[in-house]
Amino acid sequence: MFITAQPNMESVGFELFGKNFTQPVTGADFMGFSERLLTSFLSELGLRKVGERYFYTETPYADVENDILCMAEAIRKKQCGEKIDFSAPPFWGNMMSLIYTKAT
Repeated sequence: MFITAQPNMESVGFELFGKNFTQPVTGADFMGFSERLLTSFLSELGLRKVGERYFYTETPYADVENDILCMAEAIRKKQCGEKIDFSAPPFWGNMMSLIYTKAT
């Protein structure tokens, strides 16, 4: 089983931005999937994880310097108790691709 372009609900971006996390592909992407949750669920179905990848710099969405500055501003706002009133940038760990196979 190949799962790709799945938002990672355990990423720093999701933890900071919550509902302003901007990587959803469909409305179902906000159901709270993470690698840990998917692996646990799929292992109960007889599958085991054989690979994972968290694409970022390989994508056309990456703007490393500006994305880091945006994340830093969100962290500053959170530390000061201010509302983060802008959307999350693409960032390391935000999106995941996972590969599972039948457990032997």
